Amino acid sequence: MNLRSAKKIKHPTSSHTLARRVYIRSIGWNRQVSFCSNQEVCEKTAHRAETIEELTGIRTRSRWMGDPIDLAMGAIVDLSKKAGPELLSRIDLIIVSASAPVLPLPQTAALISQGLGALGRGVPVFDLQASCSGYIYALTVAHSMIHSGGYGNILIVTLEKKSRQLCPIHGPETAILFGDMATATLVSGVTGPLRMEGSHIGAKGELASMIYREPDPCNGAPILRMDGGRVYREAIRTLGKEIPPFLENLGTPIPEIDLFVFHQANGRLIDSLGKRLGLDREKVPLSLDSFGNTSSSSIPLTLALHLEKGGEIPRKVLLGAFGGGATFGLALLTRNQLH
Repeated sequence: MNLRSAKKIKHPTSSHTLARRVYIRSIGWNRQVSFCSNQEVCEKTAHRAETIEELTGIRTRSRWMGDPIDLAMGAIVDLSKKAGPELLSRIDLIIVSASAPVLPLPQTAALISQGLGALGRGVPVFDLQASCSGYIYALTVAHSMIHSGGYGNILIVTLEKKSRQLCPIHGPETAILFGDMATATLVSGVTGPLRMEGSHIGAKGELASMIYREPDPCNGAPILRMDGGRVYREAIRTLGKEIPPFLENLGTPIPEIDLFVFHQANGRLIDSLGKRLGLDREKVPLSLDSFGNTSSSSIPLTLALHLEKGGEIPRKVLLGAFGGGATFGLALLTRNQLH
């Protein structure tokens, strides 16, 4: 599908003024990634394949050997197939979550807009950096902008080519975790299968040093490092504390949630959080076993994979993330009965 040749449809700004409810219309992801096994990772680290799966729940992680922008465009093409190119022609804002921007300047969102050709021409764009919480931060911004009546259809792209920040020799704790992935979500003020009911985002700047970059002794390139044990404890503590009051404020007790889509940081972390909250494991889908930790792409990827299984759309979905910064975010989605 050639997105660059598509035509941009102009529509009056006044049509947005009636938009009050905000929906997730569709989610696309790049289906052309390859996969790297635990055994391949172990060839350059001191870990054993069995140990990696036991510690993280990861068997393989996704890899993209090409240009990062092509990774994003693959997700947008997939979204176009699901939502229809005519809907993409009505995009009036592009938000990109990328924990490692392609370039300092221009912003990654501008490069994606360039790749869209006519579809991106004249559309405002910006990058948003909130590490693994970036998708929920972007949803929160999109919700506010559509709810205000200023915008009608917003494209959220998560672009995470994490493999270019990894070194299995000097950063083995991150090399075993992260995968590459891009997703594309169409957020609309018209309709969609899932409606946003509310969100909550926050940060703990005092924890900024938990996840950081440092020069790779091999070539000087920045590599991702982290204090894994501390991240594990703080993620469980923060989300375990923030989720109950967030849902209570929205009049939704935990037992009413049909699906809990958490950032796919680590299988043991998600399992421990679920036990702390008393969750049924069948309500907590995973994608990390195949794709690894794909940072801000992990929540939309996991949600998309679940919805693609077919069947009834969950009545209530909680999204939750904790990531570098330290940032965290929560969002409640409900099924649109009229869709």
